[in-house]
This record gives sequence, structure tokens and C-alpha cells, in this order.
Amino acid sequence: DFARREDPVSRPENPIALTVFPVRAIVLSGSRTPASAHTSRTGRNNKRPSHSLATKTPWPFADIPGFFHKDGYAVCAFLRTFARNAKRYLKTTKNDIQPMKFVIQSTELYARLQILGRVIASKNNLPILDGILFETQGSTLILTASDNETTVTSRTALVECDANCRFVINAKTIQDTVRELPEQPLTFFVNESSFEITIEYQNGHYRFMAASADEYPTPPAFDGETTTIALDSAHLLTSIGRTAFATDNDEYRPVMTGIFFDVADKHATLVATDRHKMVCDKITLAGDPANGSFILPKKPAALLKNILSKAEGQTRIQWTPRSATIETGDTCISCRLIEGRYPNYQSVIPNDTPNSATINRPALVSALRRMLSFSNATASLIKLAFNQSGLTVSREDIDFSMSAEEALLCDYQGSPINIGFKGQYLLELLNNLESEEITIRMSDPSRPGVVTPTQQAEGEDVLMLLMPMVLND
Repeated sequence: DFARREDPVSRPENPIALTVFPVRAIVLSGSRTPASAHTSRTGRNNKRPSHSLATKTPWPFADIPGFFHKDGYAVCAFLRTFARNAKRYLKTTKNDIQPMKFVIQSTELYARLQILGRVIASKNNLPILDGILFETQGSTLILTASDNETTVTSRTALVECDANCRFVINAKTIQDTVRELPEQPLTFFVNESSFEITIEYQNGHYRFMAASADEYPTPPAFDGETTTIALDSAHLLTSIGRTAFATDNDEYRPVMTGIFFDVADKHATLVATDRHKMVCDKITLAGDPANGSFILPKKPAALLKNILSKAEGQTRIQWTPRSATIETGDTCISCRLIEGRYPNYQSVIPNDTPNSATINRPALVSALRRMLSFSNATASLIKLAFNQSGLTVSREDIDFSMSAEEALLCDYQGSPINIGFKGQYLLELLNNLESEEITIRMSDPSRPGVVTPTQQAEGEDVLMLLMPMVLND
């Protein structure tokens, strides 16, 4: 502090100590005219000011020629004023800057975190993606999670909010923090300069550090022509549940790892296949939407299924050749689509199926589970023998000398036929149907069998196809 003639170098905590050496460089690069050649501010020649620090205490500028001419004295005056203001600023800013605050119910927040937590990948290339983006806008809290390919955004109402802010909290930290709390309001205090977060609740508080939201990625904007459809959320949930299990896991055939949406003739057909089984679920659309198609990856489909289980009303889907957004209620999914040409699924559906059998679905499911107990995991061949008297389900394992056979009632029309299916695949098809009775249509033992509900739900048309296996007899 020059005003009190104290040595700034000996007091490193003084703000002026941080300014001395840059100023010294400025002075050294200035005039080097001896001090005797200048007139001081007091008007006395060849003398330094009476309050010079050099006469009292040693300091770095005592030996610099020309430092105490009138320009040098102006520098000292500036430093003295700067030091006084810096002290006042450092003393007041810490206490004067108040953290922003918002209040939200604990159960409402945790319900959103459960949805968003499924988006975050176990290993991310960007460390910021390990967190969830919090953004307050008025009385609304917007939560965002992303793995750089799929982004989920959810909105919820706040009880109270006094300012807008953006920050990122580690997903595991906030989930573990809120999970064990009962229903009660949570008060968030956010220091926007240090990103220190304090959560106060009824019996205590948590304190941890957040991160700046500046580096958090945002989904790219649509590029190109877009197509939009609206579907009933309940029907879409059922259709995704029926088709998702039939997707392939082969990374070398990426187009078959997702669900194919085919929009045509006022219908949206969801298709999934792994070359052994195929599911087609047709939903009637309202209005007259434009025709189009896209392949939804498996992860966004699973996220959408979880979100739709708690949604009502309509679900809006908008897509381009590369990306799509799916909006339902207060949640939005943005994702990249699988690029490629999906196989012509309609060409593998047999048109001529003269043999058909109507069977009680729960009874057939129970019989298949019993038959699979007598088969190994690698070759679970189940034989179905249809005739006018009914259906006989059998299984034989020659290697382990095991066999099983069971008769079931069915309404069969056609010529007697013996056909083989992989038991696990047939069981999966039946478990993803809800009807009490099903119809199995066949043409011959070498062609696919078509499984449909005997009574279709209103606005739906479900068809499942299963490739046969060769029988030894």
C-alpha cells in the first residue's frame, strides 16, 4: 500500500504485489533520463517527493532512473488508487455475490433422472458426457443427457426459481444423492462463478462441485427435408415391445439391428428381423401423412419404450435421412438413424397358406416350456404335428436319450403336416402376443410359418414369421 508507505513485496497477500513487476517492466522501457533532469510535482528541482518510499524502506524501484518524474509519479498515483479499489473489491465480492436458487420436489427430480441415466454410456470419449445438464428457464427445469449419438431432454416444473442458469452434474452423484430421499422439496443453491452446488433438504444438506455447461454438446439441427407423423402413444408402446426382441445383434448387418419404420398408405409398419424370425406391426395413422421410412437404432427404441410406459396422448416423430426427434409429453429424444437400405420384408411373407390352426396361446406356451426341458441349448428343435384331431408337440434328444411328447387341442383346417421350429424362437414369438388364441398358417414344412392373433386389436395388424428347421424324419 503506497499510501501507508509499506513495502508491497514484503506483503504477497496485498493485491499491489501482483502489479509491481509488470509496471517495473513498463518503467524500464520508458525514459532513463536521470532524476535530476526533471522537476518533481512539488516544483523543487533535483529532489524526489518528500513521501518517497525509497527514503524509508527498500523497494524494487528505488534505483530506476526517471521513475519519479511527473509521469512516474502518475504511475505511483494510479497504483495507489488501484490497490485501494482492489482491496475493496476482494473484500466485498465474496460476500456480495449470492448463489442462485431453485426448488423442486425430490420424487419428480428422481423420476426424470431415472430416464436420463439410461442414456449415459459406461465409457464416454468426452468426460462432460458423464454428467446431466441442468438448465433453468423461468419456472421450468430442463434436464439433458447424451452419449453423443442419442440425446434425451426432459422438462419439469419448478416450485421456485429466482434466476436462469446452466451447469452439469455428474449423473452418478446426483442419482445416488436423490435416490434415498423421501418425498420433500429440495433447494438447490448454485454458485455460478465456482459452480459449487448445495442441496438443502429437511434434515441436512449436500455440497459438491458441478461443471460448466459451455462444453456440453448439442444435437445437430435438421439438415434436409423432414417428414412428420403422429401416433397414439399406447399403440406405439405395444408395437415397440412386440418388435424390439426380433432385432439382430450382428454388427456386420447394422440395418438389421434396428426397428424399421415404413410409413405408407396412412399406416406405419414397424418391422424387425434377425433372419430367423420377423415381426411386422401395422398401426393406423390419423390424417394423411407423407410416405417415408427410417431405421431406429436399438438403444433409442429401448429408451422410447421406457418413456412411453408413463406417457399419454400422441407421440410426434420427425425425421430426415440422418436423424430423428421423437416428442412425447415433456420428453424429447434426438438420435442418429441407421443409414442403409432395409431388406424387402414383404417378399418373404407367404401369400398362399392353405393350412391353418387356431390354438390356445397360454396352453401352447406351457407345453413349449416343458418340452425345452428335454433339449440342449444348441439344438432346441421342437416338432409340431398338425392333423384333424389336434396338435402334437414333441421333442427328442438322441445324444442324451431324452424325449417328450404332449397333445393339445386345436382347430385345424388343411392337410396333415409336420413342421419343425426352434423352440426358443417360437416361445419368444408367443410371449410377445397378448391374445388368448393365436392362428398358425403354413404352406409346407420348408416355408416360413405365419403366427397372428386370432382377434386383432382395433387399429393394429400384427404378423409374426418364423423360419422352419429341417426334421430328420
